Amino acid sequence: MAFVVSDSVKISSKSKLPEKYSFFTIKPKNIIMSALKMAEDGQGIILRLYEAYGKNANGVISFRIPSKSVVETDLLEHPLLNPMKSKNVSTKLLKKNSKTSSGEMKYEKLKISVKKHEIKTIKLQI
Repeated sequence: MAFVVSDSVKISSKSKLPEKYSFFTIKPKNIIMSALKMAEDGQGIILRLYEAYGKNANGVISFRIPSKSVVETDLLEHPLLNPMKSKNVSTKLLKKNSKTSSGEMKYEKLKISVKKHEIKTIKLQI
């Protein structure tokens, strides 16, 4: 099962971004992003992911959105009781955003472990 999202976002002519721009990449392919939305409290962005092939997966989420912190939440977007000790999501970013010589933002990277058929909700605080 694979999902392809091919709708592109229109960018203002005043913008310096390329016409097509990938905010997120997720590897391996059995971790699927099912939702990308503003957090209910207005304090960040929510990523909802699930494992689609019935296999445990260790993955990496790469993103170009500058974030102050990353927190694993429940489905209602409440932080898990002890998010810093979560065994399934490394709340420490592997790589912090910086810019290339051309001014393009580099990716931040986040490690994630997802059990077979599990749903994960991640909040990026921006």
